[in-house]
Amino acid sequence: MITINPILTTVIIVIEAIVLASCSPDLLRRDKVINSFEECAAAGYPIMESFPEQCRTPDGRLFVRELRDDGNGGGVAESWGTILGTVLLGPTCPVLQNPPDPNCADRPYQIDLALTSVDQSRVIKEFSSDVYGRFRIEVPAGEYAIRTAAAANVLPYCSTNEPIQVSVNGTTEVAVYCDTGIR
Repeated sequence: MITINPILTTVIIVIEAIVLASCSPDLLRRDKVINSFEECAAAGYPIMESFPEQCRTPDGRLFVRELRDDGNGGGVAESWGTILGTVLLGPTCPVLQNPPDPNCADRPYQIDLALTSVDQSRVIKEFSSDVYGRFRIEVPAGEYAIRTAAAANVLPYCSTNEPIQVSVNGTTEVAVYCDTGIR
């Protein structure tokens, strides 16, 4: 009759578990639910070199590092401000009339937008306007521009007309105009 040493069996099981975990680290991550940038980074997923930093999970979810100070000196200290905006789509009629037809006025528009550097070369944050064309985003103080999130020249194309200046603890109101291409 064959006898099995319980200690030897336990050691073999532990070694197999270690080998399996080292060969497939995603097996260990599967049970952990990722809900924040910190959890994504701790799970070992890649961190994108952007501002602020971003972490993407294999299932395509994107988490952005929050830079706001936690008040206890443990967070990243930044000087923040707020951008309140309205997105307007126009022209909505093919011919402008004088006096203007009220039915042809620019309309609020829901769309995905990108907050960029002033020259629009670097995307800082993506966000969306609501069904009333409104949005609110908090950003570090500085100068920005806003444009359509899709960088291609596809209509309607949305952008701000002037650089957006955000001051520390200030609120800046902007209008983002979306060109329909109707002439």
